[in-house]
Amino acid sequence: MSSRSTSTLWLHARHLGHTLPDGRTPFSDLELVLHHGISALVGRNGAGKSLLARILAGVLSPTQGQVERHGSIAYVAQRATAATGRVADLLGCAPILDALHRIENGSCAAEDFAAVGNDWDLPQRLHQWFSRFGLAHLAPDTAAARLSGGELARLDLIAALWHAPDHLILDEPSNHLDRGARRQLAEFIAQWPGGLLLISHDRALLDGVQEIHHLDGMGLHRYGGNYRFYAAARRQEQEALATRIAQGKTALRREQREQRAALERQQQRLARGKRERHTANQAKVLLDRQKERSDHSSGRLAATQAAGVQRQAETLQALEQRREIPIGLRLALPQPQAGGTRTVIAVEGLDFAYAAPLFHNFSLCIMQGERCALRGANGSGKSTLLQLITGALQPRRGKVRLHRPWVLIDQHTSMLDAAQTPLENFRRLAPGLAESDYRHRLARLGLDAACAAVEVQNLSGGERLKTALACALLGPAPTPLLLLDEPTNNLDLDAIAALEAALNDYRGTLLVISHDEHLLQAIGITREISVTSDK
Repeated sequence: MSSRSTSTLWLHARHLGHTLPDGRTPFSDLELVLHHGISALVGRNGAGKSLLARILAGVLSPTQGQVERHGSIAYVAQRATAATGRVADLLGCAPILDALHRIENGSCAAEDFAAVGNDWDLPQRLHQWFSRFGLAHLAPDTAAARLSGGELARLDLIAALWHAPDHLILDEPSNHLDRGARRQLAEFIAQWPGGLLLISHDRALLDGVQEIHHLDGMGLHRYGGNYRFYAAARRQEQEALATRIAQGKTALRREQREQRAALERQQQRLARGKRERHTANQAKVLLDRQKERSDHSSGRLAATQAAGVQRQAETLQALEQRREIPIGLRLALPQPQAGGTRTVIAVEGLDFAYAAPLFHNFSLCIMQGERCALRGANGSGKSTLLQLITGALQPRRGKVRLHRPWVLIDQHTSMLDAAQTPLENFRRLAPGLAESDYRHRLARLGLDAACAAVEVQNLSGGERLKTALACALLGPAPTPLLLLDEPTNNLDLDAIAALEAALNDYRGTLLVISHDEHLLQAIGITREISVTSDK
């Protein structure tokens, strides 16, 4: 990593908060100071990281506080929808290129020369940018609809850099990128001369940052190091917090026991006093006064005891709110039933093409229990192959046979009904559980009761993927064949750990597309299948 000055302030957020139209407030009263260098923002899905990034970049105004910015800032958001038009349209330079083309064909129109201005070398500069990010095969007039998610992600970054910003805010920039593109992105980030805020769950990228800011319900917490430092520090904090929570529970139980004992003693004294008044040879007015003093004393004691229990309960609740509960580190999956032929997927002599050929005479055989990873550069046809295997696309030639029931969890979680809630989708796709089991199993993946009642179309990408994973893995009968297309793209770090543990528990056949080297290593891939194209 290149050496940078850490003394130049480029962003300072004070008392920052935001209330959504539905009344929810993901965060409030945040303080954030960023200097030149690489900083990262991490946190659970739904914590408000992307919302905070938009506010910091000036795309959205906060409802509380202010942001002081020094220099121009370019913000690269996660791409939520498919692109339309041409590459030149995505980059915002189509009018200049169109004018250049008309001039080259003999136009003398003043408006064409005005549109070009000083950008006569635009095609050459575009080629340089494309080459730098592994897109030399693209042309400005390439149809955007033909591009892969990784190609679109790199074009979004080029579009941001086109205006030479001083600082960058990148929201999940490595999503959809292949190994080569991730390496190029890491090199670019390491050489960036200004300030850079990286929102990411990519552990390789996070290992190259200088500081990490963790966003949760208690605010922002700064860690002055890379991901390994952050993970170790968080682990130590959580261990210490678990100890304090255990001590708090012990203290609460002690307070409750003391309260019960005090109440029992009080009731015994009251009963004894009542018996004595019946037998005492005293004036009624004196007996009534003694009873009043006794009742008053008993009331004070009860109030004191109740206040002590309340204080302990509030202290314990505050500690629990700070706790990052590991999500389903052992999901205890029921195992899919085996039977029949050991061949699970058989592809023979497959031919398929869009505008250009993708597959020619391609064959593949996957056996029961194999754990396979599809490897290939962006645009090589990995996702297309999954669509061909599942029948969503039909080959020009060749045969595809599936010998097991399957579930495909793709990048758009298209298995889910967007108008239904996670709970409704879970019931529909995995029937046979009790209502409490559906709720409990969603909660194990971090989808609490409130989230389980929100329509899928209003959830974050990570929450949608967790819903799909619950439907595929946590039902009464997990699918014997699980197909995954970039499953970690929208997951937070805790959810990735849960996914890795779940896939390690899974004993069916697995075919996964992923460029997350940590994931592939963690889930014990036994075979890599290379997918190449003519690009």
